[in-house]
Amino acid sequence: MIIKESKDIGKIIRQIRKSRNMTQAELAVLCKVGVRFIGELEYGKQTAMLGKTLQVINKLGITMQFIIPQAPKDSTPAILAAYNVPWSVNK
Repeated sequence: MIIKESKDIGKIIRQIRKSRNMTQAELAVLCKVGVRFIGELEYGKQTAMLGKTLQVINKLGITMQFIIPQAPKDSTPAILAAYNVPWSVNK
């Protein structure tokens, strides 16, 4: 699944939790976070703490993979900036 916003992560967490017949309270205890945090995470709160979010993801056994694009070799400084690649005129 491609994740484009925080609601996508929340949807995955909710689906997995429900597929395991767990309540939000049970998941909170398992992950050592508050029930409110689980609810906000599943709702897609954009400011959810990354560390706690990763705790929940790891406890549920979710694997995330990031695909990082490579800048073309003949890239101009503007293209490199778009890829967040440092560059120098002396190179």
